[in-house]
Amino acid sequence: MAVKKKHRKSHDAVTRRISVLRWEIEERKEELLELAQLLQQYEFSAQVDLRCLADDFDIKPVSLI
Repeated sequence: MAVKKKHRKSHDAVTRRISVLRWEIEERKEELLELAQLLQQYEFSAQVDLRCLADDFDIKPVSLI
């Protein structure tokens, strides 16, 4: 009987740990999504700033080859 109780306790501990890990994974997914959106906003802002500077100073892109 003691073996079954010990097995059950281990199973419960593993089940709880899996539950916690799933929650942490979901939290990280949300954080990564937010960071990806912020990165897109930053990239767009940087592109607009570069275009404005190019227009202000009449800079034209040049091929490197």
